[in-house]
Amino acid sequence: PKEKICEVAAELKADLLVMGCRAFGPVKR
Repeated sequence: PKEKICEVAAELKADLLVMGCRAFGPVKR
C-alpha cells in the first residue's frame, strides 16, 4: 500500500514522504 502512504503523506504535507513516493513512482516503472 505504498500509494496509501503517499496519500497520507500528501495530507500531512510530509516533504520527506512525498519525495520518497515520487522517487518510488518512476523507479517502480
